[in-house]
Amino acid sequence: MSFAARWLPLAGVTLLAGAFAFLNRGETVSLRLGVATFHQAPLAIVAFLAFMFGMLSMLVLGLRQDLRLRRLLRERGLLDEPLPERTAAPAARPDPALTPYGEAAES
Repeated sequence: MSFAARWLPLAGVTLLAGAFAFLNRGETVSLRLGVATFHQAPLAIVAFLAFMFGMLSMLVLGLRQDLRLRRLLRERGLLDEPLPERTAAPAARPDPALTPYGEAAES
């Protein structure tokens, strides 16, 4: 995967979030949480915190579901056994993609 393909989506999302925060920098909202009410909370911060809370909750709920599914598959023998622990690091080999003009790397 190229450098641009890896970082371009992240840069786009960052620019969109920055533009949203900049264009709504003066907007405030009242945030009612049931127990407490926060008046004149900045909209960009409220949106960011809602996004982060949603991502964190999906991580926790998804992790629980994933562990449950893996346990069921292991009980039924449909999931491979865990890999044995390695005792030594594998020998380092040069990456052929890094050699000039596709020539074989010397060992």
